Amino acid sequence: KQRRILWGWAKESDAEDVDVAKGWAGIQAIPRTIWLDSSGRQLIQWPIEELESLRGKHVVVEHKKVSGGNSFEVEGINSSQADVEVAFEVSGLEKAEAFDPSWATDAEALCGQKRADVKGGVGPFGLLVLASAKMEEKTAVFFRIFKAEHKHVVLMCHDPSRSSMRPNLYRPTFA
Repeated sequence: KQRRILWGWAKESDAEDVDVAKGWAGIQAIPRTIWLDSSGRQLIQWPIEELESLRGKHVVVEHKKVSGGNSFEVEGINSSQADVEVAFEVSGLEKAEAFDPSWATDAEALCGQKRADVKGGVGPFGLLVLASAKMEEKTAVFFRIFKAEHKHVVLMCHDPSRSSMRPNLYRPTFA
């Protein structure tokens, strides 16, 4: 098919003794097709087309308004793995925080500094995944919008700081 496929490994966040006890550590990441964008300067990746045949039941929620500080549960998903396609309509962009150009060099550090529980001008907003029934454990995948000189900049973060009540886990943020 004249394509390049990237395979990856996702590291577990358990301590070594926990990995030994359970007999495994990490997971094979889904294979992704990689290519250069039309400018030839940016690497693009997307799950390989063959994964479409693995999709099962679809759960659709449309036109759901969620105001700041609130959440709702998407029902009908009973697995720990799901593909999620989401679109947000965001208002109040004039309230966006100013974007410091130095942040562009280390988005992960910015995600660590402006975690899911740090209120911003526009954000955070997004998803809580693998949340426990009483929300003691939850992993935030969220967005923030900043105002740069002549455009808006969107930051997407993964914040695992509350994803487990177990102590001493490796919990890096990702951007």
